[in-house]
Parts: sequence; C-alpha cells; structure tokens
Amino acid sequence: RPTGQTVVGVNDVMVTAGGSIGVGVVTATNDVTLTSGDAIYDTNQELANITAPDVILTAPNGIGQEPAEEGLALDTTLNTVTANSASGGVFVSNRSLGTVEFVQVAAGGGNDVYLANTQGALSLGQVVANGGDVTVHGGDGTIVDGNAAGANIVGASASIICSNQVGSDADPIETTVDGLSVEIIEEGQSFVIAESDTLDTISVKVNNGSFDLSFTGGAFDFDATTSTFSASGAPSVSFENTGGDVAVGTVDAPTSVTIVASGAITDAGSALTAATATLTAGTTIGGAGSELNTDVDTLVIEAGEGTLHIREADDVTLTAVAQGTGSD
Repeated sequence: RPTGQTVVGVNDVMVTAGGSIGVGVVTATNDVTLTSGDAIYDTNQELANITAPDVILTAPNGIGQEPAEEGLALDTTLNTVTANSASGGVFVSNRSLGTVEFVQVAAGGGNDVYLANTQGALSLGQVVANGGDVTVHGGDGTIVDGNAAGANIVGASASIICSNQVGSDADPIETTVDGLSVEIIEEGQSFVIAESDTLDTISVKVNNGSFDLSFTGGAFDFDATTSTFSASGAPSVSFENTGGDVAVGTVDAPTSVTIVASGAITDAGSALTAATATLTAGTTIGGAGSELNTDVDTLVIEAGEGTLHIREADDVTLTAVAQGTGSD
C-alpha cells in the first residue's frame, strides 16, 4: 500500500497496488499511471501531488476526496487526465497555466465528480457521474468542448463556474443532466450550452454577459446588448445579472421564477407565468405605462431604489418592498 512517497520518473511512472494509494509527490516527464484496488487519495493536501504531461488514474472506491475545495482533491500539474472510479467519486484540481484536457472521467455508485483548473483552458472530453453530480470550475480561464459533438457532462446535475467564456456558438458544451447551474464571473463573458434532454431546474448568474442554453422542450436565453431575458420549458428557473438590468420577455416556468438584477427589471413584452415569482432589483421594477406583466399565484418583489409597476392577470398573494427616497 504505497502512502505519501515521493516518486520521480525520468520517463514514465506506473504504480499498481491491491489496496489504496496515498499520493505524496509524483513527477514524470511522460506518463503517470496509478492503478489501485481500492482508492487513490491525497496525503499532502494543498501541495501538488502529480506533475506530468499525462495521467491515468483507476480506483474502484474513489480518486481524491471531499471536500475538494479544502485541499482533499488530487492536485495535479499536467496536460491530460483520464480518471475512472467504478464505485466512488473523482476529485481532481489542476494547476497548469495552459490547457488541461479531462479526456475521460467517470464516477459510479451515485458519487460526484469535481474538476477544477487554475487558469488557461479547461477542455472537457466526457465526464460522467452515474447518479451523482458534476462540478466543473474553470478558475480564471475558460471551459471548452474537447470531444466535438459528444456529451461533455452526464449526471444528475451539473454546476459550472468560470471567470470567462464557457463553450461557444460553434462548439457548445453538451450536457445530459436534470439540473443545471452556471456562474460566469467576469463582466461581459458568455456561455453556450446544449442539453440533450429536458431540464427540471436552471440557475444562472452572469455579469452582464449573453448566454444561450438550449434543451428539449425549451430554451433559456439572455442578450446582454438589449438586456432581454426569456425562458420556457423548465419547471423552476433562476437568473441573476450582477452587472446590469434584466428586461423580461416571455418567462414561463410552472413552479417558480427568480429574477435578480443589480440594475432595473424592465418590461420587454413581458409575460411572466409561474406559481411563484421572486423579483429583486437594485433600482426599479417595471415602469409607468410599461408594467411588468405577470400571471402568478405568489409574487415577492423588492426594488432597492425606485418604484414597482406590476400588472397581474389574476388574484395574487403579494409581498412588495420599495426602498429608498420617493419609492412606491
């Protein structure tokens, strides 16, 4: 049972163990292959575990550990990763400055996958969490599609966080999940994602960047040029623009809608339909003669500095707060 050793290989490093492999420091000029009969885990927390161009990791009961954000993921500096755990999770955090390609990553037994990169491009091949959740953190870089038209993320849900662009019009990130969460941190940066099936929940936060999310039976879109937001086909949706206004077009979600804008929430031919809607704006919501049109059972609205103008189609349970001087 190799545990916490320092291994330096001029060319390749290959380690096979019937039990677990605790990884201290492994360095190679070519490939690192670790095959465990149990689990592969980090023994030095925040320090780098594996430095090599390419790594192949196989362990039935887990690769890295949770909580990944607290240093228990395997820390790598490399170009490509292939990691498979038939009955465990996979948790890998890469520190390369250039492109890292997660060629194939698979977790089983309802366990999760966590993949992170510091900066540069994080390229997604196929990442599968059978019955579990997938988290992909692009750090200060971008996230790109690494397998053309093949699915990039398969799991119960996916959470994607990145400072900059995720996917593109020419080559979107492809998912097969039930729930999707996306956060883009830098101003004006966008994402393009294509889901192969329906979505139950959608949660998106951008800093005034456009996005295009397509899925079976619906769409979820924001045009940063016009600030227009539209959504249909998913029961529960949430959208936050941390860098400006949200102009509401057609938004239809049977269960719930949440819209948050650092600026105003305005009318763009609005037709908002849901059981429950929560609207929070840094300034105003709607306007005189350009009211926000809603058809909801429960409405919670808050304007930070300004007025509220809503035209509701039917009876509603209402909670409304207008803050600041001269607010109504």
